Amino acid sequence: MEKKIWSKPEMNEFVFAANEYVAACLDTKNTYLKFVCDFGNKFLDSLFDIYVGVYDNNKTKEENAANSELLTKDYIIPGTGNYHACGDTHYVQKEDGKDWTDYFWVGWADSDSRDGEIGRVTEQVCIWKGEKNDNVHVTTQLGTEIENVTGNRS
Repeated sequence: MEKKIWSKPEMNEFVFAANEYVAACLDTKNTYLKFVCDFGNKFLDSLFDIYVGVYDNNKTKEENAANSELLTKDYIIPGTGNYHACGDTHYVQKEDGKDWTDYFWVGWADSDSRDGEIGRVTEQVCIWKGEKNDNVHVTTQLGTEIENVTGNRS
């Protein structure tokens, strides 16, 4: 019969060392306008009517509405009929020689959208209608505040 001998337990440690190089492909050719759809509440607490046009402080709210295009009438959210923010970051691919004015409209918003009257007015917002003109996105970033980024939409 073989006799067993007790030995002190040992602990071996292993350290992870990365030994592979991973390269990411970069898009160094394309430039994007990066903005956050941050105007309004994304939780539907507040709903807005979005108008395309410059708000004139010398006119009444109703006169401004008559001289602006109600954009949200064509983009009805089921059950509400009005705009709310999605909260996402969007990237608009720029073409050479164009700036933000070629992709965004200046507009204003009405916070009292449920009753058909004009309530509290936000005097200036920037509006993008989506890549396929199928969705309204509104940002509080105005004009030159919209960030230009190059490559990989990052």
